This record gives sequence, C-alpha cells and structure tokens, in this order.
Amino acid sequence: MRTRFGTMLAGLLWSVSVAMVGCGQPAQSTVQLSGAAKQTLERSYPDAKVQKVNLETEDGQRLYEVKMLKDGSKLEVTLAEDGTIVEIESPVAAADLPKAVTDAVAKAAPGAKIEKATKQESLTDSKLNKLTPPKMSYEVEVEQDDKEAELTVAADGTILEPLKWQQEQKEEKGQKEDAND
Repeated sequence: MRTRFGTMLAGLLWSVSVAMVGCGQPAQSTVQLSGAAKQTLERSYPDAKVQKVNLETEDGQRLYEVKMLKDGSKLEVTLAEDGTIVEIESPVAAADLPKAVTDAVAKAAPGAKIEKATKQESLTDSKLNKLTPPKMSYEVEVEQDDKEAELTVAADGTILEPLKWQQEQKEEKGQKEDAND
C-alpha cells in the first residue's frame, strides 16, 4: 500500500512540475503530452515556447493542440498521442497568399481587405493516415465597411467554408440598441 501511494504521489508531483514548467515556461493548462508527442514537438520545434496545451478527441483519436511562439510568431500544432503531427497552423502575410486564394477571396468578398490569414497544413486524415501531399488551406479574415468576415479557401482557390460575416462592430450595435429603445 505504501509503495503504491508513494508511486502515485511521485507521479502526481512529476505531473504538477511538468505542468508548471512545460518547456521552460509557465503552463496555461494542466494537460500533459504523451512521451511520443513531447519528443516529436521537441525534435520538430526545438526553439519554440509552448504557451498552452489542450486535449481534444476527434473521430475517436485523442489529439493535443499545442499553441506555441516560434521566432515571435504564433504557431499551433496538433499531434496524436503517438507523436504524429496531424496539422500545423501558422500565420501568413496577405502578400504571401497563393494567387488562387486571393482571387477566391476577392470574388467572395469584392472590395474587402484581408486583415489576417492562417495557413493550415493537414498532414494526416482523421484516421492518422499520412496525406501525400499534405492538404493546404487558408483561413482568411477580411474587413469591409467596418464588418469582419472569415472564410476558408483551399490552396487551389476552392472555397471550403463560405464567407461568414461576424456581427457588426460595437458602435453599430449601440446605435441599433438606441434605435430600438
């Protein structure tokens, strides 16, 4: 009984210390990466600073969503428990988007300005089978007339998720609320 308690206590203390230290940074969550996922992350992104780790389950697969800072840029890597990198999300400048993507955005939202874009590189399918070549898509945020919208476009310009306008800015909301009073 004592040995079992001692083992449990040691494991708990190790988990807490990993959660608190986490690659040299205070952790934002208490999710602990599997050994294989941690090794892949350290090997693939040795200079990145882990900010947050979330655990999700998709199609029966337990996946770690790791938010990091690398060279001053935000990076999000999704890994399976076995260390397989499933997806990589990284910021991309509007000027660096493929022409097919910018053309699709211009057609979907004529006159809108691209505010932010994120490159999504899917390396596996939902069953963790490697995709060759990886599936590339771009999540693009646009602004027009003080309204913001988002859409997802494949690298070839195919719209994967259509334009979704977010609610109007707070100033406009306030005006509408005043008009309804």
